[in-house]
Amino acid sequence: MLSIESPVWDALSIRLRSCAPGDFAALKRWFRTWFDEEDHNNLNDEGCYGVVHFLSDPKQVGDDTLFVADLGSAPIMAFDQLLVTLAGYQPGRIEIAAG
Repeated sequence: MLSIESPVWDALSIRLRSCAPGDFAALKRWFRTWFDEEDHNNLNDEGCYGVVHFLSDPKQVGDDTLFVADLGSAPIMAFDQLLVTLAGYQPGRIEIAAG
């Protein structure tokens, strides 16, 4: 199940409910796909680079995993791919709110 409450694109607080601690390699791959570490991206039509700005390290709190993301100027496709990546961890629930 997915819950999205008043998200702020540049300050998403993400909680994976009932998500066992583990390897977050897929989440790191998602971030590397959308973060332009080498500044190779060109400006898009809106004058932005179309990249994610920040992803905190996942933090385990009880049975939940929490982290924060700043999607910067990334397109909606980045958010869509983030949801697919998060669902792959099979949490009991995904909660996204303003950070």
